[in-house]
Amino acid sequence: MSRTTAGEGRSAVMGGVLLAGSVLGDVRRGAHRRDMSRHALSEWAARNEGFSGTTSAAFTEEAAGWELRASPWFRGELLAVGRREGVEVGVVCSVEDMGEAGTALTAVLVLLPERRPAERLRRHRDIRRLDLPYDVDSVETSGRVLRVWYEGWPVSYAVLDRMAEAAVRLALDTHDV
Repeated sequence: MSRTTAGEGRSAVMGGVLLAGSVLGDVRRGAHRRDMSRHALSEWAARNEGFSGTTSAAFTEEAAGWELRASPWFRGELLAVGRREGVEVGVVCSVEDMGEAGTALTAVLVLLPERRPAERLRRHRDIRRLDLPYDVDSVETSGRVLRVWYEGWPVSYAVLDRMAEAAVRLALDTHDV
């Protein structure tokens, strides 16, 4: 039978307190980032004749004229739709399960004028050839929807606007993804 000394017990308690404090700090930082992203999506939607919400259910009656809401890709924790250069654009912020922790991702969806063959680009060399920002993680098309993935959530309107602008530029380009 082993015995724990008073010093070891205090050490274990202090370790638990430090871990709890670290977890609480992570939760607070996560909530702050989520709030910043929610605000960025709300401002982006307002400036681009659209609206935003936290569930796809919020996009029922108000979103009757938006085609992207029907896309299986339009699912996440924070959502927005708007129009850029006359093109319908959707923004989806989600957390994907990858290992022990989730990874925050932002997808910019663009409604294409016509169907394109399904394709997915994940290699950075292929993505760079499309003249997209360095932080683009992948690009794919399915039917009439282009999806450009970014790692992380936008922290401001300017960051989100840059993401949307790059995706719309790619969608309006005549070459296939």
